[in-house]
Amino acid sequence: MGGIIEIGDLSVEQATQYLICRGVNENIPSVLNITGTRFTQMGATATQLGAGASLEDCRASLSRRVSLELWGLRGVSPAPPGTRGTLDEAFWTIVDGIVQHGAVTKTFFDDTAPEKDDNDILYSFNIFLIDHFNEQVTFRTRAVELYMRATMGVFQQQRNAMTD
Repeated sequence: MGGIIEIGDLSVEQATQYLICRGVNENIPSVLNITGTRFTQMGATATQLGAGASLEDCRASLSRRVSLELWGLRGVSPAPPGTRGTLDEAFWTIVDGIVQHGAVTKTFFDDTAPEKDDNDILYSFNIFLIDHFNEQVTFRTRAVELYMRATMGVFQQQRNAMTD
């Protein structure tokens, strides 16, 4: 048995070639906009498009997967603001920081959930990508990013309507 390796994101050119090989010849920029360059999301989307689904159907499917994953996170509300305690508050504070700035520092991530148990739980969530080399935290996939941006956008709209 060989060693385990992690395959990183593809370049846009490689992702384009992969999608063409999978039979996606139209709307490739739109596909990459909702999937990023991760094999899993591109593959699932190419399969759906090949079966006759629309790009909007594919986007909705990716969002549903993120939503289900979010619902499965113990101790975290499915939408902001955080209401279930310190873990929930930390989670949505980190999400808000990433949405607003594109990434947060690893220090911000760690300081937001100073309790070791909460911090360990946040590290285990498949929502965040921890880049130890650059000392920053982003969303794991483009689908997660789009979902979280939409969720935070809805929350901001609701909050703005309440203050108007």
